[in-house]
Amino acid sequence: MKVLFLTRYGPRGASSRYRTYQYLPKLREAGIDGDVLPLLDDSYLRRRYKGASGNVFEVAAAYIKRALKVGDAGGYDLVWAEKELFPWLPAPLELASWPRGVPVVLDYDDAMHHRYGRHGQAIVRGMLGGKIPKLIACSAAVVVGNAYLAEYARSNGANRVEVIPTVVDVAGYRKKQSYATESLKMCWIGSPVTSKYLAMIAGPLRRFAEKHSCELVLIGGGDLDLKGVPVKHVDWAPDTEAEAIRNCDVGLMPLPDDPWERGKCGLKLIQYMAAGLPIIASPIGINNDIVEDGVNGFLASGDEQWIACIEELNASESLRSGFGEQGRRKVEKYYDLSVTASVLSRVLLEVAHR
Repeated sequence: MKVLFLTRYGPRGASSRYRTYQYLPKLREAGIDGDVLPLLDDSYLRRRYKGASGNVFEVAAAYIKRALKVGDAGGYDLVWAEKELFPWLPAPLELASWPRGVPVVLDYDDAMHHRYGRHGQAIVRGMLGGKIPKLIACSAAVVVGNAYLAEYARSNGANRVEVIPTVVDVAGYRKKQSYATESLKMCWIGSPVTSKYLAMIAGPLRRFAEKHSCELVLIGGGDLDLKGVPVKHVDWAPDTEAEAIRNCDVGLMPLPDDPWERGKCGLKLIQYMAAGLPIIASPIGINNDIVEDGVNGFLASGDEQWIACIEELNASESLRSGFGEQGRRKVEKYYDLSVTASVLSRVLLEVAHR
C-alpha cells in the first residue's frame, strides 16, 4: 500500500517527528510505504525559533509545491495529513484541492479548532473558525492523540475516530540508574514557543533555589531567563535529547487551564518517564491520565503545591527512584512505539481498503 504523508514540518517539528516520521520504518514492515512531503522544511522552523519572520515567497512556493503533489495523488491509496493540508486557507479552498477518489486521514495532536476559533482577530475567526469541523466531516478518518480531541471529532461528524497517543521509541531511552544527587536538576523540554509556560512556576522555582542547590535544565527552550533561577540551556538535537533528559532528576510540565492546553498530548511527560524520571505536572487534560499522582509523579496546582512537590522529591532519593521506575513501566506498556505502530498500521490499511 502506498501513502502520501503530508507533514507540517520536517523531522525537527515535534508533531511531525513523533506523529509521522518515527512510524515510517514500522509501517514499511506492515507493507505500508509511500512518500513524505513536509509543507515547510527544518530550516524554516530553525529560523522561526530564532525569532525570524517567515518569508512570504518561501511559504507561497511551499503551498504551490504541495498543491501540485496533491493534485497528482491518484497513484496513492491514501493521504495522511498532519492537521490540515493547507494551513490558514478557508475550508472551501482546501476541500476543493483534496484528491478525488483517495481517502484522506487527518491527524491531530493539538486543538486546531481553538487556534482558529479563538483567534484574536475577528476576520480570522470569521473565515477559519469553522474550518476544522468541515475537514473532519469530509475525511475518511481522524486520528487524535487524546480523548479531548476525540470527543470534538465525534461531535463534528467524523466518519471514524481513532485515539493513538503521542509516543516514544522506548528503545532509544536508557533508563536512569542512579538517583543520588547533591544538586537537584529539574528538566523541561520543548521549544522557544512553549517555554513561556515555565513562567507559571517561576515563583516556586525561585523559592526553592533560595534554599537549595538546583538547576533548571532547559532543553530546546531558547534563551528563556527566569530571574533568580539557575538555568542551563541545552540545544535540542534528535540524537542527544534522550540522554539530556536522563541526566536530570525531575521532569516538569506546567500548563494553564485553557482550551488550547487541554488538547495537548503530554509528550514531554512521556519522554521524562521513558528516561526514568519522576514528574510534576499541572492537572490539565491528558496529564491527568499520564500522571498517577503519588505513583509515578505528582499533579500540582498553584505555587504552594508546586513547591511542596519539588521539596518532597528533593528530600527523598527512594521516592524519585520509585516514581521513575513506575513511570518507565507505564511508558513501556502504553506509550511505546511498538505498541501503537500496529494500531496505526491497522487503521491505515482498513481505511484504504474500505
